[in-house]
Amino acid sequence: MAIAPEQAVECIRARYEEAHVDRCEEQGCRLVLDDIGRHCVLKGEKLGTTGKVCDCLVFTAHGAGCLLAAVELKSKTVDAKDVREQLANGAALALSIAKETEAPNPWLLLLVLSERIQPSEFRTLTSKPVMVNGQKRFVRRERCGKHLKDILKAALAL
Repeated sequence: MAIAPEQAVECIRARYEEAHVDRCEEQGCRLVLDDIGRHCVLKGEKLGTTGKVCDCLVFTAHGAGCLLAAVELKSKTVDAKDVREQLANGAALALSIAKETEAPNPWLLLLVLSERIQPSEFRTLTSKPVMVNGQKRFVRRERCGKHLKDILKAALAL
């Protein structure tokens, strides 16, 4: 029997309590999570993984499924190659957590939030997909301080 998305989010929060944080924020760059309903934010570095991983994993109930967002926050310069690796590792981890907790209909979003980005880094970051568990996923770049609710509206409108 499948569990409800809200139950999956609570299960993730309970199972990964040591990595749970209240906000997705790093050095003045923040993803705003107001008005998105029940959610859980895990700090990437607190998940005990080896290798590079993104700053935050955000899990939220969204319709009949769970949104999994791998988020890298940059207040200064963006090194696209590093960010792509961090997002790929974080996304694979998020999918693993979703599978482990039986989160229904996981939907993955790769996000990088930054104040500014060089045009060449932007192209490297967004023009080619990132491979996550053998599937191609594109990275979405937004400015620090953006609301996840607005990002979702724009992503679903595509």
